[in-house]
Amino acid sequence: MSDLQIHINRAGQQYGPYPEATAREMLAAGQLLPTDLAWHPGAEGWKTLQELLGAEAAQASPTPPPPSKPAGPPKRQVAGGQPAEEKKEEPKEGEQPKEGEEADDPDKIHVTRKGEPIGPYPRDKAREYFIEGTLLPTDWAWHDGMGEDWKPLNEVLELPLPAGAGGGGSVSGGPWTIGGCLSEGWQKFKANLGPVILFFIIAQLLAFLATIIIGAVIATIGTRLPSIVTALLPVLANILIMVPLFGGYLFYFIKLSRGEQPVIADLFSGFRREYGQLLIVILLIGIIGLVALLPGISVMIFSAAAFIADFFNAIQEVADGRKNFDSGVDYFGIVMEKTSNSFKAAQAGALISFFLVQLLPPIALSFTSFSMPLVIDRQMKAIDAIIASARLMKGQWFKVVFFLILVGLVYAAGVPFLLVGLLITGPLAMTAWAIFYLKNAGSITAEHMAPVAKNMKIGLICGAVLPVGAAVAAVVMAGGSIAEVTGTSDSNGTSDDTGNSGGAQTVDMAKEVPGVYLIGAPQGGPNGLPMPMVITFKEGGDATINLEALKGGPGTGFKWEVDPDEDNTIKYVDAAGQEKKSRLVPGKGLTGDDGLSLREETLTGSYSFNSGTTQGRLVLKKNHKAELRTGGPNPINLGWYVIGGFKQSPHEIWVTGGSIQLILSLDTDAKPYSMKLVARLQSNQASGKIDRLAVPEDRQITYTRAKGGGGQGGGQGGGNESPEPEE
Repeated sequence: MSDLQIHINRAGQQYGPYPEATAREMLAAGQLLPTDLAWHPGAEGWKTLQELLGAEAAQASPTPPPPSKPAGPPKRQVAGGQPAEEKKEEPKEGEQPKEGEEADDPDKIHVTRKGEPIGPYPRDKAREYFIEGTLLPTDWAWHDGMGEDWKPLNEVLELPLPAGAGGGGSVSGGPWTIGGCLSEGWQKFKANLGPVILFFIIAQLLAFLATIIIGAVIATIGTRLPSIVTALLPVLANILIMVPLFGGYLFYFIKLSRGEQPVIADLFSGFRREYGQLLIVILLIGIIGLVALLPGISVMIFSAAAFIADFFNAIQEVADGRKNFDSGVDYFGIVMEKTSNSFKAAQAGALISFFLVQLLPPIALSFTSFSMPLVIDRQMKAIDAIIASARLMKGQWFKVVFFLILVGLVYAAGVPFLLVGLLITGPLAMTAWAIFYLKNAGSITAEHMAPVAKNMKIGLICGAVLPVGAAVAAVVMAGGSIAEVTGTSDSNGTSDDTGNSGGAQTVDMAKEVPGVYLIGAPQGGPNGLPMPMVITFKEGGDATINLEALKGGPGTGFKWEVDPDEDNTIKYVDAAGQEKKSRLVPGKGLTGDDGLSLREETLTGSYSFNSGTTQGRLVLKKNHKAELRTGGPNPINLGWYVIGGFKQSPHEIWVTGGSIQLILSLDTDAKPYSMKLVARLQSNQASGKIDRLAVPEDRQITYTRAKGGGGQGGGQGGGNESPEPEE
């Protein structure tokens, strides 16, 4: 036999190393499994123990080796029989050995069985007896240096459990049937009717009292804490108290079904058996459920945001199209049709969201069905328990889910009969569930507990990250869509219109008002000609008005200030000494007694047109400069002015330069603004004035502003690209 030292990995725990001979003996005795992962120095990676020891290991006799000489281990006894070592007074479970009783020797293993002390044994003897089966996995052990906590014997000896240990007893692991679990559960329940019903009543009363006490404590101290802390306290208290109580509730029925003698105190076992791991596993289960909810929530957010955006856009279309009512177009009908289509799409999204929310979380959580009982029963780590639980579902998912639903229905069947009904159906359902758990947990092998492969880890991470990313994207995109809708409800539809507050009731007027505003009087200039006016509001309260914009000049100065008594309003004394007020209209300009003056930046930009034979664009820039591009190599330089708005007269844009004299009506309600050629100007040498020549309606040309491409219209117009390609 070689002197190889065999390392064992089961359930993520390392055992050994064992000499090869010892490993073979433990395999034959059932203490090691053929499927346990094994490795020795010089081996190429981890393999199953059967592969490592050779095919003959699988055929090894399960009979333990013959008893040793008198100087060795005692003769083979019935499994669990007390070894023939000298019996000494030992501490009971939970107690330390008294001073002077070999407590200073960590190699002396003190053992208790059902509260009765046996031993102590030297460590090597205890290991041999455990392998033989004379000492049991259900025995508890302690040695000096461990503190006050006793542990299962196999943990103290650093040995793995034999096959089925912890899930054995009167219930063995392996194939199971739904009817079999219900039948065995009924038999267990009938055989322990009185104690089980008493435990069930005490457990329900204790849970009820704990809920009342938690609520009373929170109500008492909540007034002295921040509101967010007060809101989180019930959740935290229920996790810290109710979760371990529920773990103890499960543990009682597991012990009952395993043939052990459960006691009422088992209800509190969750506070002493892996309390921290119980909290971690419930936290992980909550995270899994939340991640599974996110796809449905994301669809819901997308659908709701799309419907809100379409609905507001439809309302805006009603407002924009109100001038078309006389044309015979059923504008409201068109809008209602769009709204109806959006509503149908939202309904479809809501239906998909409902099914995702109802299906995905139960499916995801079903894979954690065994995790909590594995922690409280086998004292496994939370992550290992979830991994093992998921692997136990392989090949039997529908069967397990159907059984759990059926057990839930059995439990709920007693609800109509109140407490009397629950006293029967509650314990019966829990006992059947415990039988079901033990049969599955007894089948756990090293394959169920093997480390998760790298590719699987990457897949799980992606599976968790993708729903989270989708939910974040849904929130961001939905927020952006809604903000865009609300932000443009009062705007001209361009990207950076200064003064557009998005419809807010109150804005910082000292910062919003400063700028150049344009208005004009149809008459009032020399010889009765129209008179454009330019009003400039500066920061700090200075302002100028230029009544001779065609000639330039510094204009006349005056002062302005924010009106403290009215929102979004300024007051000033004009050049004639009259006190006046003007109100800010977001996205347009200032309106007051004199009319509506348009902010220059809301007008500048590129307007495309198509006359049927000619297409091009008109670019309005700052300082009354304009360019007309119709496909030639060079643009035509022009000037432009606002005529109208004064005393509620309609706004027009006059474009002049050389032989081009155009009058464009301005639709300030369109989003974005649009203009239409309605007249031309022609000098009348006889009268010395300029005649207005109306353009027939069938020859009127519409100039449409490029949405989002208006910009400031300054400089050379390089940022004002037209929708039409420039030749």
